[in-house]
Amino acid sequence: MTMFNGEFGCSTCEEPGITESRGKGYARFYPFRESDAKPQIRNSEDIKNAKKTNRLKGVCGLTGLIAMPWFDVVWGIGDTKKLLYLWFSQTSSGQQYLVGNHLKKISEQLNNIQPPDYVERLPRDIVKTL
Repeated sequence: MTMFNGEFGCSTCEEPGITESRGKGYARFYPFRESDAKPQIRNSEDIKNAKKTNRLKGVCGLTGLIAMPWFDVVWGIGDTKKLLYLWFSQTSSGQQYLVGNHLKKISEQLNNIQPPDYVERLPRDIVKTL
């Protein structure tokens, strides 16, 4: 997917957003729309039709998750983002599920993964991305 601040950056809908001059640069925002003008909600079939060479409404290419017929790519990605936020965010301090205190160990384990050749995006160091 395109990054959250890019054109069609929403992982659940097809809102292109609007870019405007702000300060010394530009910013993209996603305006409130009345219910009759809301963008189309994404579905897994649209994502499956994306080609590797063309970016189509924010979809950059295929994911291996599409091979799992029981996994809905659109809603599954949103749920995954929420879970990662809960697991790693300090706003969950004191919760039993918080693993944010173990970032260094988790990063080391992720960096030791050796995925197959067809996996395009390799694991990244979590500590460096925060």
